[in-house]
Amino acid sequence: MKKFIFMSRKSKPLGREDVSPLIKNSTLPTDEEDQTGNLGYENPYMENVFNNHQELDNQGGQEKGQSLLSVLAEALRVSHVVPQERLEANLEGPPEEIMCHEAQKKDDTHPEVLHQMYFHLIEASVDKHFPKLPARITVNQLEGYLIKVQITVQGELLRLAPLLKEAQLLKHLIACYHQRMFDCLQQILQHVNTKKEAFTVLDWVLHTYLSEELLGHPDIWDEALHAVDLLLLTDWIPQAEKKLLATVQEDTSTSLRRILQNEESGREVCVSGEEAFIKLHLDVIQCINAVLQKAKMMSQTLMRKVQIVCWQELQDFVERYVNVEKKHLQKQAGMSTSSTMHFFKTFNTCNELKLYISRIAKDDTSLDCVKTISTLKGLEALSWKLLLEKPFQLAQISLKKYFKREDEQMENLMKEITFIFQDLPKDKDTQKTVINKAYQSITLLYLQHLVQSNHGKLVKRWDYVNKRVMHDAELLHSIFSGLNPDVKQWHIILIKVREVLECSDIERLKITVSEILRDYGSTSAAEHLPALLRWKGGLSWRLTREVLEASQEVYPIDLSQTRSAPWFGCLFCC
Repeated sequence: MKKFIFMSRKSKPLGREDVSPLIKNSTLPTDEEDQTGNLGYENPYMENVFNNHQELDNQGGQEKGQSLLSVLAEALRVSHVVPQERLEANLEGPPEEIMCHEAQKKDDTHPEVLHQMYFHLIEASVDKHFPKLPARITVNQLEGYLIKVQITVQGELLRLAPLLKEAQLLKHLIACYHQRMFDCLQQILQHVNTKKEAFTVLDWVLHTYLSEELLGHPDIWDEALHAVDLLLLTDWIPQAEKKLLATVQEDTSTSLRRILQNEESGREVCVSGEEAFIKLHLDVIQCINAVLQKAKMMSQTLMRKVQIVCWQELQDFVERYVNVEKKHLQKQAGMSTSSTMHFFKTFNTCNELKLYISRIAKDDTSLDCVKTISTLKGLEALSWKLLLEKPFQLAQISLKKYFKREDEQMENLMKEITFIFQDLPKDKDTQKTVINKAYQSITLLYLQHLVQSNHGKLVKRWDYVNKRVMHDAELLHSIFSGLNPDVKQWHIILIKVREVLECSDIERLKITVSEILRDYGSTSAAEHLPALLRWKGGLSWRLTREVLEASQEVYPIDLSQTRSAPWFGCLFCC
């Protein structure tokens, strides 16, 4: 090991202008020589620091040593007199430190004693300058405290770096601050009670502590690489992560319970306006997304762990929501007052939550969403049934009268249908789904009642059945497209029905029936085709069978399994 002396052979009085070259030469190991990488308040390389040190000049050695301590203490802004209790504390430490203490009793100019005193001055400086942690600290105070720590610690390190780096003491200063930092961070974890506090401290450690804003500053980074005990960091992070996940779980559970409580307490309030329809699912989604986004900004790995916690809470919320909402829907169904708006809100909420859960599960395939989505589908189906039950029953009664009584008008039914659905928010995809289904159901119900009516009596009452069907088809489309312009044009089924009724050419009739099978084969329109051809009149059993067989060659469909099977069976038995 190279040998250096602390002062020039031609020494001179030390003043402030001498601070820079003060401890210019020392026997502390250089960066290349020190490979221990384990620096802290108790450094393993201390015992070898001055083994090869030249003795100070016999004359004035004690005075020179004290001068060095004084200047170092001045730079560190602490007293150069090391408290006796700090030295005596070493009596319970490693043997080499006990030896230093014993040596000091004999000679305070001994190199090991001086070196030990340098370290004690550094530790005293850390004790003095490291910001004290308040006994009780809020989120805002925590953010302010960490900023203060960052500014103070880096300020001290950069201020002392030129002096201590040359004297090979900078590593010990960094190591001391590093140890003190994690002592403090351990205390902070004990006081963390909310997810915001947990996120704040963990984010600061992950993104600020080792960055250029603190230990990663270019002027001290080389020394910090050797000085910091990374085990302090790697041991602390899992503890902070565990604390964060616990607070996320508690906070998310509390928030979701509060959302459900607010929903229940607002039952008696009239459901209207945009906010009423989106509040529940939007609050849930925002609650989950906020914490996921925060975790993602810090770490993808952390985000996945947070997502699992949130997923468990979301599953619990869905179970509670579905159980409560089913009871309420069943209660509403038994009431005489209209509950269309609430049924729609439940249907819309289930749909939005399903979409959100599907997106989460798509991002993380380890999450099993089947049961949760199935639970929501059950509630969605119930709300869907209740939502369409009233308009369907109304249409059933009105159409039955319409095809049997002269005074019944189609316009009356359409006014009532409009009244039921007119307040549903038009900018929702679910509104389009509901209107589209109601449009389809009433159109097919119209066709059903048409083919079940008495053709002869209907002709006498309406004169021109074909024109009346066309008029009703246009009226249906006018009403439902007014409720939502993007609905499918289900009235075309009735336009095709009119073409069937007017058509006398067998080949043309085959084409029309084929088009109905092509466009509406998956609906009950196909089921009514055999009955429609018989209701039309003018066709023998053989021709009717020929039309159906020709149509099925182009668009096969098993009409024998439809509700018009009796008609179909008779046709093919002839």
